[in-house]
Amino acid sequence: MGLGFYGNIVGGSGEPSNDVLGFGLIGSYQLKNSWFIDIELIQSEADFERPWKALGLTQDESSVKTVDAIYSSTLVMA
Repeated sequence: MGLGFYGNIVGGSGEPSNDVLGFGLIGSYQLKNSWFIDIELIQSEADFERPWKALGLTQDESSVKTVDAIYSSTLVMA
């Protein structure tokens, strides 16, 4: 049986999301004949650039500071 940690950083100036940070826990169990079971739990968080734009809304950027959002996701894989 194995247990490990997972981490990632995806940086860039992507649209609509960038600077994705993630971490997780990975466990595996060896079965017969080179088969194994792998279970992963990964948590990620990212910056969502200008969410109002993705919704088709307009924002007067000259009078209002640009508002970004943070979103997170949890992934369970087996």
